Amino acid sequence: MSARCWRASVPSPRSTARLAGAGACFAVNERNREGQPGPGDGRVTGIVSILASYRRSDRWLTRITWIRVVMRYNRDTDLIQAGLGYRF
Repeated sequence: MSARCWRASVPSPRSTARLAGAGACFAVNERNREGQPGPGDGRVTGIVSILASYRRSDRWLTRITWIRVVMRYNRDTDLIQAGLGYRF
């Protein structure tokens, strides 16, 4: 589960929108050790996002998002999403 606040920059209706977000994420560490199965501990970590979106028409847009979950050790997670969108 995560929550983020976003800062947006949209200069005109038919242009590229740029957004940046930061917030918190609750991560659960599932143990998978022999002799110690079961849920592990949970912790709150940071999450940051950068998003760019381009409106191709009044209804269609393309979007790419980079998300990083920041952990307290060397296992940060990056997620890149890209796709098409349709506005209703």
